[in-house]
Amino acid sequence: MGSRLGRRVVNLASLAIKLLMPNTLANIKEIALKTIPSASKIEIKRLLQSLYGIDVGKVPTLNMFSFAKEGFE
Repeated sequence: MGSRLGRRVVNLASLAIKLLMPNTLANIKEIALKTIPSASKIEIKRLLQSLYGIDVGKVPTLNMFSFAKEGFE
């Protein structure tokens, strides 16, 4: 990816993002998203603002690792 005026250019086609549905749909203030581990907070924020027009305040992230299932029985 190149840079432009100190900003990282985000290729939206390569940033896979999936909405994890909340338990209740009333009064939603936070949502959970699943994306690729290399996605940065800034990329996620810009994607939500440009494609969906969502006003984004914070983007807390969490990387979850899974164990390989080989050898566990």
